[in-house]
Amino acid sequence: MSNKLLTSSAAMLASTLILVGCQNTTSLEHLKKAKTTVSVEETSMTGSDKSATEAKITPEMLSRYHWTLVSAADNNNQPVAELERLNTAEQEATLAFTLNTLSPSVGCNQMSVGYEVTNNVLQTKGQMTSTLMGCGDMQPAESKLASLVAGTSQLVLNDGAAPTLTQITDDKVTLIWQGEMTAQAKYGQEGKTLFWAVDHEPQPCPDGTITCLKVKTISYDEQGIKSDEGDWRLFSGRIQGFTHDDSQDQVVRLKRYVIDPSDVKGKQIIYVLDTVIESQSVE
Repeated sequence: MSNKLLTSSAAMLASTLILVGCQNTTSLEHLKKAKTTVSVEETSMTGSDKSATEAKITPEMLSRYHWTLVSAADNNNQPVAELERLNTAEQEATLAFTLNTLSPSVGCNQMSVGYEVTNNVLQTKGQMTSTLMGCGDMQPAESKLASLVAGTSQLVLNDGAAPTLTQITDDKVTLIWQGEMTAQAKYGQEGKTLFWAVDHEPQPCPDGTITCLKVKTISYDEQGIKSDEGDWRLFSGRIQGFTHDDSQDQVVRLKRYVIDPSDVKGKQIIYVLDTVIESQSVE
């Protein structure tokens, strides 16, 4: 008999329905390489970097990317210990922006706070909200990240093929973030939000050549309470950013993008993981 452990609640789901977030798909190995090439000295306010500070940073610019932490150093250019440990645990610190909220994360709780940007100075507004999951060994990193991004900080944006965002906090901690364009910016559309239940056990596809995910559509009311669910079906496509776990049944929030590129015939449907909102361990 399966032993299922429910790790999220309807209350948590209600908050996630309005929280914009996507999981960053930048690999840990890529970030470690990037970390060796980006230093605090490279973000000084002289030379070519000075021109970067002269460009007005807007919420629209920030929200075009998912930001993954590359390095965090204090005023003496020493690594911030709590965040440095994330590399050892193979976890990532991320920062996501909408036009009026920012959401820091180390992969545990979902946090969010209002913000505004004036003359390239970021100022958070109000108290940061958070779900209340226990984070174990990640708790110190989560608490440190939340405290660093709150308050006032100076921003420097180098917006190019591999954009970086430098954030200098009130207490002179320098956070360097690597940017990856969001699916919404990449495909030029907001995308349709879907909720799917994904069974822990994949199934052979009808043609027998590949393995399909077993999925069904879930519907929720305005209070975040499950109101309906469809029939199980086999899905042979790919969900960008999603890694199937055969030890867990999951409910995921997706974005569906329909594009009609000129170099192929017919429309293409692209599914991108927004977030995992419910997981149940299966033994």
